Amino acid sequence: MSSAADQNQPSWARIALERAFSIPLHALAEVGILSRLLWDVVLWSIRPPHRIGLWIATCEFVGVQSLTIVSLTGASVGAVFGLQLVEGFRRFGAENQTGSVVSIALARELAPFSLASWFRPELGARWPRSSARCGSQTRSTPWSP
Repeated sequence: MSSAADQNQPSWARIALERAFSIPLHALAEVGILSRLLWDVVLWSIRPPHRIGLWIATCEFVGVQSLTIVSLTGASVGAVFGLQLVEGFRRFGAENQTGSVVSIALARELAPFSLASWFRPELGARWPRSSARCGSQTRSTPWSP
């Protein structure tokens, strides 16, 4: 005879099904969350007032006016990283691979972090209300001044 504790235990088939479907279900849940985020972005982007001039000015500031700081960051970090790598590559005769490894490392790892740490204070200096709002972690609506 089986006891009450044995009847509450899930069967091996149920455990196997839960394990087999847990990864696809988690992936599907992530897709649902990201699609909800996309839907919210689309809805918030079509709400008035449409500040096209401000949007264009922001794109120009982030793209064109930050070219100097982006170039300086990439050149300095790339030079230091290249000097450090060439010694290690010299040990096994792969000095000619230094440039490609440095460029991959800059693009994937170092440049986004360096640019973010240098770019945010510059942005805050030009738009102090934006950095104050970011620093205080308050929530604001897209149309608030």
